[in-house]
Amino acid sequence: KVVIFLAANVAVDWSLGDAPFPYSFDDISDTEDGGSGSHKESGDGAGKVAGSYSDADLEGHNRVEEYVADENAFRATIRTNE
Repeated sequence: KVVIFLAANVAVDWSLGDAPFPYSFDDISDTEDGGSGSHKESGDGAGKVAGSYSDADLEGHNRVEEYVADENAFRATIRTNE
């Protein structure tokens, strides 16, 4: 009975380690040319991921890419003043 109990615990621990989990992050940094950039992303743990990248340079050019990846594939939109 002890061997069966230990095997059951190992199986449960392994399956929990592979379970999906929600996450998010937000990173802002300076670029080499003196501008700035950012990357934000979040995932719901069930397969949907959404996020954005943005860049701004010293000349006033801005670019934002927003994206979603889910059961309907990857989709992105880009907004820019370039």
